Amino acid sequence: MVSFSEERTLASAAALIEKNKLNQAYNAYHDFLKKTPINSLALNGLEKIIKRRKPKYGKQPSGDIISSLVALYDDGRFDEVSFKCAKLLNSFPTSLPILNLYGSAKARKGLIDASEAIFRKATLVAPYSADLYYNLAVTLHQKGDWDRAYEAYQDTISIARNYANAYNNIGNLLQQRARFEESLKCYEAAINIKSDHIEALKNKGISLHKLGRLEHAYVACLEAKKNNPNDVGVLNQLGILLQDAGKFEDCLSCYRKAIELDPSSIEAYSNICTALENWNRAEELATFLTSLKSNFEPLPDELRFYEALIFHKQKKFKKCEEILARLDIGRIPSPPRKLAFLELKAKNLDALKNFSTAFNAFVAMNKFLMESWDYKRVEPESYYKKLKSSLAELKNKNLSSPVPIQIKYKSVNPIFLIGFPRSGTTMLDMIIKSHSKIETIEERPLIENSSEIIGGPYNIDRIEKMTIAEITDAQNNYIDARKQFISQENFDFITDRHPMNILRVPFIHRIFPEAKFILALRHPLDCILSCWMQNFAPNPGMANMTDLTRIAELYDLSMKILDVSRQRYNLNIHHIKYENIVDNFEYEISKLLQYFNLEWENNLSNFHKTAIKSGRIKTKSYSQVSQKLYKTSVYRWQNYESKLVKEYSIVETWMTRFDYFFKGKS
Repeated sequence: MVSFSEERTLASAAALIEKNKLNQAYNAYHDFLKKTPINSLALNGLEKIIKRRKPKYGKQPSGDIISSLVALYDDGRFDEVSFKCAKLLNSFPTSLPILNLYGSAKARKGLIDASEAIFRKATLVAPYSADLYYNLAVTLHQKGDWDRAYEAYQDTISIARNYANAYNNIGNLLQQRARFEESLKCYEAAINIKSDHIEALKNKGISLHKLGRLEHAYVACLEAKKNNPNDVGVLNQLGILLQDAGKFEDCLSCYRKAIELDPSSIEAYSNICTALENWNRAEELATFLTSLKSNFEPLPDELRFYEALIFHKQKKFKKCEEILARLDIGRIPSPPRKLAFLELKAKNLDALKNFSTAFNAFVAMNKFLMESWDYKRVEPESYYKKLKSSLAELKNKNLSSPVPIQIKYKSVNPIFLIGFPRSGTTMLDMIIKSHSKIETIEERPLIENSSEIIGGPYNIDRIEKMTIAEITDAQNNYIDARKQFISQENFDFITDRHPMNILRVPFIHRIFPEAKFILALRHPLDCILSCWMQNFAPNPGMANMTDLTRIAELYDLSMKILDVSRQRYNLNIHHIKYENIVDNFEYEISKLLQYFNLEWENNLSNFHKTAIKSGRIKTKSYSQVSQKLYKTSVYRWQNYESKLVKEYSIVETWMTRFDYFFKGKS
């Protein structure tokens, strides 16, 4: 279905064809297709335009000449193919096979500009050849010319609607721009044409994974693997999915199989390194990298990065710096790993106390992230405005009182561990998880998903007008969903840790009116600075963590939402400060246990062992919580005090409220 405005746009383009304004019509259809990929009406219009282009005819070479060129090409003798084609075109300037081989040979030699020029000339000779447009598109794609490659792929399918590879590659371009839903339609089109299209199935899995549909992504990759069990790309993607699902040994098995099939697969080696690093297997990672030195001399930059990472974690910061200085970010193909490189470089400079240089390195890291399509896709500004609207609703004196309810719960009320990101919630999670009677759930979107029945957790008026039926459904959705993340139901307490739930307190209180909250606090400037120093995966909330001032504004907004909610709903909140835990661990945790009506257990002092046993921790804090308590993260903001003057003015109220100061310690 197309909208009324889209109908008008298509009608205008069709009218241009009737007026013989073909170039204008061609551009109009392509402008439309950039917003609405593979639209059949627009493709029909393009086909009409291309059909009006007149082909060029001329003398053609014999079949033997073409066969000899093909044999040379298949033998990888691309220089000879280029030389012979250039000479033959003097006699056969309209020979489509010669032009095609000539352009392809140039591309195989990496001469992309020359290849593009040849294919463009070829489309003038034979304007109705889908293969030529496809080859031109591939050349432009290799060149990184997104817009013109996209146009050439659309031209391809306007001529040949069954060109599966073109649909797949359009999907790849859209995926590159983080337009994942639209890319899925293209991959589906390719699969409908060719059900065993390995690349389309694999790429479909990647887009589904990006959209958070892990199970569907897994099914797509399994289908690809069924069609070709030995496809290295599929095995790598399947491993990544298993890794995200927490299946450590299974993901390693996929990566090892990929290496067995292709011992030169840098991606598979890198994926193993990532898995070992994510699961706190530092010694295994070091051993693995040492073993690779017999395979590679020298280690590729993408793998040497992990060598630098090990030195950083061992606090051998000078050695880490030496390796990073020799790495070329341009030789690291994966954007996420480039970002990880920039993050490690900045954090290592910070560890070396080169604070001014480190600050600039963090600026570079965040700039790189903000320029990514993943970042632009999540629309951080829209999210921030939504939160401001929530606060305005909460403060509105004309807002009617919440509808009172009486509900029997089918399970115990959860306890919610909240706090601004980087305030110590992961550490608290591991501490209380060490108690035999407490289970914790680690940063799962349970509340966010449960709120989908009312369109999300931020519309206060809608939340407070929820019916008993809606509340019961939301409760059931929450309790059913959390079962997959807890080992057993017979714990006395189940704690749900998700820092961003600080912004969803009104919804939580509505569906669990007797819920308790633990608020983790840390010096506001330490929270702000630490958030800014992290390479968070972009989502609407975390995408607001790339600018220091915006983080300070978000901190202020979060605390205001919590404060107004506390007063409006009479919330039961226990405050605990990160700095106090570091200074007086047993006293602070004992006070927290009183909130649970529980006794002290000796396991609590060894919480870092719980972190190691738990395997992978999903958040950016795992490297800290798997160690004993250190004081290096306390009042770290003082190293960057001159850079935080504006941010101080934004959060000064909260520093006073929570007994923190700008100069010196509380």
